[in-house]
Amino acid sequence: SPPGITLIAETTEVDPGQDICIQIEVQEFDDVQDMAFTLIWETGVLQYNGVQGFGLPGLSAANFDEANTLFGALCVDWSAMAVDGETLPDGSVLFEVCFTAVGDPFSCSEITFLEFPCNIDVITAASNGFNVGVNAVPGEVCVTNPFNFALTVSDANGAPGSVVCVDVAVQNFVSLESAQFSINFDPSVLDYQNLVNTFNLPNFGLSSYSDNNAGVGVITVDWDANNPNGASLGNGTVIFQLCFELVGDPGECSPVDITGTPSSIEVIPANSGGINIGLISEDGEVCTSQVLTLVNSVVTPVACPGDNTGAIDIAIQGGSGSYSYNWSGPGVVPPAEDQLGLTNTTYSVTITDNIFNGLQLVESITVGISAQAPVADAGEELTISCGNISIELDGSGSSQGAQYSYLWTNLGAGLVDPDEETTLTPTVVGADLYV
Repeated sequence: SPPGITLIAETTEVDPGQDICIQIEVQEFDDVQDMAFTLIWETGVLQYNGVQGFGLPGLSAANFDEANTLFGALCVDWSAMAVDGETLPDGSVLFEVCFTAVGDPFSCSEITFLEFPCNIDVITAASNGFNVGVNAVPGEVCVTNPFNFALTVSDANGAPGSVVCVDVAVQNFVSLESAQFSINFDPSVLDYQNLVNTFNLPNFGLSSYSDNNAGVGVITVDWDANNPNGASLGNGTVIFQLCFELVGDPGECSPVDITGTPSSIEVIPANSGGINIGLISEDGEVCTSQVLTLVNSVVTPVACPGDNTGAIDIAIQGGSGSYSYNWSGPGVVPPAEDQLGLTNTTYSVTITDNIFNGLQLVESITVGISAQAPVADAGEELTISCGNISIELDGSGSSQGAQYSYLWTNLGAGLVDPDEETTLTPTVVGADLYV
């Protein structure tokens, strides 16, 4: 059969509450004798007003059945007065259908052609009474947001278990009467703590929001200016903060989104007749930072003070798992993870993640002296009494056992009894410093 006609609906935009007329164009409109079809749209976005701009001979308002326009359907039924039908150049406007934009900003309605409730029926002079049909090219009408009211949620990050806060700021907040929206986040990553009122938004208080469902990641806001002229704020003004404890794993993040669930987005300017202008949102993200943790350090103390028999064995957790090391202190091999041949002192190590730039951990670790190290205790200071030239020293506080040996020496003019200089309690003669 001969090809059918092509019907093309216009695609365009319209501001909330404004009227608009959509052109219906044709192609391959050759010797058409009869034409019937149904025009369809979304009634939640567009409210039908009427038809106009007829570009086809014999077409008028009488050819349109408006009985179903409340349900988004307009029937068209036309017959040519000429026996051979009518022909229109490609791109000709068949008619215009007019609406009022009743949808929220960013809502859209497709304009298309269907067989219900009225059948598609196109007869041409060449089709011998057969229906050649319609090649439908749908259009679309979208409601704009001329006010461009926007909410911005800042980003934040912190260590596991810390509390961080994000700012909720506004743009193009001009003469607004009320605002309602929801905030969603992942409660397995963020444990809600509280909302901090900055007192920058007039009449915003405890009754302006609900955090009863914060445990499931939902906060709702329902603010009213309580002023017939609304309220206005400067761009970037922070209207409140949301604070969370970071309970997610290191590296885990949660969006903090402005949404219409469960409370729908409704933003009403003052003196607008209740038109909902909606909002634009720039959502935030809160992340638990990657951290490096010293989970274990095994320190081998030195056997004797000054010896190089100490060691440090460390274990690191977190980040990417790939680390580099930089030790400082006597006897270290700086890039080695674990250290041997250390003396009794304090060492420092910087651990750097090789994958996550800037992720570091600095630790100080002390190598002590072994509890089994020998102890030399010369006892208390003593005074030789008048008339005596000798006195017995007491080194019994020193380590004792068959494995130990002793040797007392004097540093000045005194004398250690040669027969007792290898005992714990030698006799010394004369005042002196004995070691």
